[in-house]
Amino acid sequence: MRDGMNTEKEYDIIGIGNPLLDIIIEVEEAVLLMHGLKKGEMHLVDSAQSQSILESLEEHTKTYISGGSAGNTVTGATLLGARGLFLGVIGDDLHGDAYEEEMQRGGVITNLLRHEGAETGCAITFVTPDGGRLLPAWVPPNIWGSTTFPRRIYEKARFFISKATFWKMYLPGRQ
Repeated sequence: MRDGMNTEKEYDIIGIGNPLLDIIIEVEEAVLLMHGLKKGEMHLVDSAQSQSILESLEEHTKTYISGGSAGNTVTGATLLGARGLFLGVIGDDLHGDAYEEEMQRGGVITNLLRHEGAETGCAITFVTPDGGRLLPAWVPPNIWGSTTFPRRIYEKARFFISKATFWKMYLPGRQ
């Protein structure tokens, strides 16, 4: 056993899901108003809105963190000593590059397939001076397409994590 984990399997945990790059930006409340956003809420935005927000804040310092619920779970387990693998599809873009770098920096083994011409989703977190948070998130349309991962990959780990909504959205008929 390694740090209390089972070494009979190749991985302690495998996650499959939507990679979302978390982008954290400290802003004044006026920025929220400029974009018609209300503090304390989550807003689903489209690609154009996400791009517009990011372009308007080009001069602001940004912190990038790999996210998405399955990715966060695998990263957390890895930071606690587990051997983790995360599978997902990212766009062939700078956000995809940043996502992969952050996952690997956290010690997660990745199998991220790049979808040419697609964009990696992101969740922009605005933090106001009073500590308030606002999350405009953009989840890309189905970039998984006909993407497949090794069959029965879940057998290589003690634990397998994904979101039910992931399977419903991207793999209809294979639930």
